Amino acid sequence: MKLKVMLSTNLLLLGLLASSTAYSAPSCQSLFDTPSVAGTQTDRIYAKGIDKNKTPDGHFQISYESEYLFSESGVLLRDYAPAEDIISRSKWQALTDEQRIDWVKSKFGDKPEYATAAGLKRIIEVDFLPEELIVDSTGNLEIVINPPLDSYKQWEKVVDYIVNKYGAGSQQAMISKPREAAFSPSRFNLDMEHQHLGWLNFTNLYDMFEKLDNGYTRYLKDPTKLTAQFFDHPFLGPMTKIKRDTLEQYLLGNNKLEFYDDDSKQYVRKSDASFKYTGGPAYRPDIAGPIRWAWEIRNAHKDTAGLKAKVLRDLEAHKQGLEDYKIFSTVPAFDALKEFERLPLYVRNSLVEIFPSKADPRFQYGAKEKLSLETYRNFAMPLMDMDILVAALSDTYDTKELNRNLYSVRKARLDYIHDVNVVSEEYRSKRITKDMAKAKIMGLIGKWAVNSRLFELFKKVANRLGHDQRNIENINTLRKID
Repeated sequence: MKLKVMLSTNLLLLGLLASSTAYSAPSCQSLFDTPSVAGTQTDRIYAKGIDKNKTPDGHFQISYESEYLFSESGVLLRDYAPAEDIISRSKWQALTDEQRIDWVKSKFGDKPEYATAAGLKRIIEVDFLPEELIVDSTGNLEIVINPPLDSYKQWEKVVDYIVNKYGAGSQQAMISKPREAAFSPSRFNLDMEHQHLGWLNFTNLYDMFEKLDNGYTRYLKDPTKLTAQFFDHPFLGPMTKIKRDTLEQYLLGNNKLEFYDDDSKQYVRKSDASFKYTGGPAYRPDIAGPIRWAWEIRNAHKDTAGLKAKVLRDLEAHKQGLEDYKIFSTVPAFDALKEFERLPLYVRNSLVEIFPSKADPRFQYGAKEKLSLETYRNFAMPLMDMDILVAALSDTYDTKELNRNLYSVRKARLDYIHDVNVVSEEYRSKRITKDMAKAKIMGLIGKWAVNSRLFELFKKVANRLGHDQRNIENINTLRKID
C-alpha cells in the first residue's frame, strides 16, 4: 500500500466524529460573524426514513474543501500568516502578495511527502474559516471547513464567501446522513444497501458520460485540445471492477458493522486502489462510520456552480429516496484488465506509451494499486458489454426502443475499435506526435459516449428520476426548504 497521509481528510473525519454521537455537528451559530450566515433548524434537510420530529439532529451535514496552488494563494496569504517568532505580523503584512507567495514557495519548494499543517494561522476574525491551512504533496494550500455545516444555506454562504474572497480553488464537498437512513434494519434484507449501490453506480456513470459529452463538444471545436483528461487521471477516472468489487464488499459488510476497523478505514483513505478515487460521488465509510453514511463529491475542480448543483442533486435524491436506482446495482462493472487485453497488441503498446502509468517511484504499491495507476487501461472501456446497462436505461416494455439502443451502443463500440486502431497506426508510424495521439484518443472516447447515445439515455432517466443537476425546480425547493 502506498504510504501517504491525507491530513485534510483526517480533519474532516475528526469533525464528523466529534459530532456523530448526537448525529449532529455542534451549533454553527457561534461559527459565523453575521446572523445572515448562521442557519436555523428549519433550514435542515432530512433523508428519507428520518423523522425529524423524533430525530431532530438527524439531518444532512455538509463540509467543504478548497485547494489552491501556491501561485493562486496571494489573497489567501493576506489572511494567514506564520507564527510571530518566524516572521513578525507587521513585516508579513507589509509584504506584497508575490513576496508572500515566494516565501511559501521557499519553505515548501520541494513539496512535502505527506500532507501536513502549513504553519500558517488565521489572522482575521472569521470563525468559520479554519484556524490553520494545510499544505499537500502536490504543492497546494488547502482550506478545510470543519466541523461540517448543518444546512445547505449555511454551506452555500460559506462557499460563496471563500470563492468570492480567495477565488475558486480545486473544490470538494462531503455530505453525510444518519446510519439508519442508509442501512436495512435486518442484516438479511439488503434492499436499502442495493438502492445505495445502484445510486452510486448510476451517478458515477452519469457524471462520467456528461463529462465525455462536454469534452467531445470541445474536441469538435479544437481537436488539438485534451478533452477527456479525467480518463488519464488515476483518482478521477471511471469506476473500475477492482474498485467496484471492494465498494460492494464494504457497503454490504457495513450493514453487519464490518469493515469499520482501522485497517479497513486506512485502505479507503490511503490505497491508490480505493473506491474513493472515482470521478463521481465516492462512498466514505471511513468518515464518521458507523454512525453516519458519508459520501464525497470530488470532481468539481474550479466549477463552483457545478459543485453546488451536485450537492443539491444528491441531497434531493437522498431526500426523496433511492428506490428507483436499485436496478443499477446489477449493472456489471468495467473490468479494465480484461477489456484492455481484448485490444490488439500494437494498440495496447501504443496506449501504454501515450498514457503511461501514474505510479510514483518514491512509493511501493500493491498489485491492485499498480493496476489502478495504469490509466491507459481506461481507454478500453468502450469494449465492455453494456447490454445490461442499456436495458436498465431503456424502456424495456418498448422492444423497438431497446433494440435501437443496443444497436447504437454496439455500433459505437465497433467504430471506436476501428478508430483507435487507426490512431495507433498513425502514432507507431510517427505520422502524429504523442500529444496529437493523446488528443485524438480522448476525442474518440467522447465520440463513443455521444454516438452510443448512452449519455442521452442517462439524461433521459435522470430527468425522470428528478436526478438531473440542472433541475431548477428541485434546486430552488432545496434552497428555501422549511
